[in-house]
Amino acid sequence: MPVISKPFLVLFILAFMICHLAISQVRFPVGMSAELNVVLTDLQNKKNNLQQSKGKVIIIHQWATWCSPCKKEEPLLQHFYNEYQNEIALFMISEENTKRLKKYKEKHHISLPYYTVGGKNQHLPKMYFSETIPVSYIISKKGEVRMIATGALDWQSEAVQKFIEKLIDE
Repeated sequence: MPVISKPFLVLFILAFMICHLAISQVRFPVGMSAELNVVLTDLQNKKNNLQQSKGKVIIIHQWATWCSPCKKEEPLLQHFYNEYQNEIALFMISEENTKRLKKYKEKHHISLPYYTVGGKNQHLPKMYFSETIPVSYIISKKGEVRMIATGALDWQSEAVQKFIEKLIDE
């Protein structure tokens, strides 16, 4: 029986964990109403309440500039947004400061709508808490959470696009 070195084992476990974190886990909650009374602030310091987007498919996407799966997912999400921006309301939410987000957006030539949570001492409602990022909440026009995806999602996959189109048509 071959002996496995300790450094090799550590690297193997680390690689497995990274791959596992990069794969999306999708849940389809039934009858779960979304909390839409949430104030977000865009990079121009304009306030936006999620309730203003009711009647559109809403996507709440939590991410960070330092998150590798988030960075890999972003080009797919940008392409997705370019295609569906008239039918959906996308909220790219980060807990990072506005200055950092502006710098990142400019450096990477991103046109996704970045937001931070309202202001000091404000946070997302408990229902949007996740221990991992990225995480996406897809909400129907009626305000029901229809999908929760933890980890990177393939926004260009046929399954995701059909799912979104079905919600748009409802």
